[in-house]
Amino acid sequence: LVQDMSDVDAVARMVVDNERYRKQIRPSEMARAVAKMMALYTHQGVAGDQPGQRSNQLVADKLGITVNQVKCYARVARAEDEVLVSLDRGELSLSAAAALVDIEPEIQRYIALYQGKGNMQRLTVYYINVFLQMQEQQTLTKEQVDAVLEKPIPPANTNITICFAKDELREYINLEQTVNEIKEDILRKVARGSIDEE
Repeated sequence: LVQDMSDVDAVARMVVDNERYRKQIRPSEMARAVAKMMALYTHQGVAGDQPGQRSNQLVADKLGITVNQVKCYARVARAEDEVLVSLDRGELSLSAAAALVDIEPEIQRYIALYQGKGNMQRLTVYYINVFLQMQEQQTLTKEQVDAVLEKPIPPANTNITICFAKDELREYINLEQTVNEIKEDILRKVARGSIDEE
């Protein structure tokens, strides 16, 4: 059976057929397929059915995944081979592998190999953000990676930040107050359950 289809459709069909017959496609294969489809859409200048539809939405629709997954897979396709192997083995999450792309290649490989030896708990984006800060400060070395990975993740920040436009608060809060006075006023009203009533 011969079918006439675009390059993008052919890649999408390959992914779908692979999933059907093998039950699950490896994350590295999905990453390469997504990257190829994105490149083909960009190269062909294909527009979606809706005006302004982006190529990542088109790829998501073709593969039946979310746009965020498309973005992660597209980033992962640029990772070092050792990272892709670690991802396929389940040693790295998709989000961690995608975040590792911004780390210099030698350190990416080192982290993936370190992870593959089962030396630590699952690598999280927290650690990668620490590595990115160190890389920015030009202090990221293999020894520093070891030191960071040996420390437990600190407890999450329990502060909550909520942003409101002034117009949204005007009817409930006196906006002439200082920030601390506004905060105290909101907390008092929440404690009394009176925000809705005023």
